[in-house]
Amino acid sequence: MSDTLSKTIYRKLFTENQWEMIYNFVGNALDNKDYDSEDVYAIRNKIVILTSNKEEEEGNSWYTDPNSVMSYHHY
Repeated sequence: MSDTLSKTIYRKLFTENQWEMIYNFVGNALDNKDYDSEDVYAIRNKIVILTSNKEEEEGNSWYTDPNSVMSYHHY
């Protein structure tokens, strides 16, 4: 199965609003010392990549902007 097909299948599991809720709920884990912040950001990055139309670029560092709902930036 191609990555594009897999991405499409996973994307359709939830509506856009539901993906935003999941993204925000995962972000709440940043307030809990029991969860590693790197893991939280990694999960949120996967959600952003999965729900965006832009493919992940190899070699770039990705992070989630905590002030923006489901946005990504590369640096």
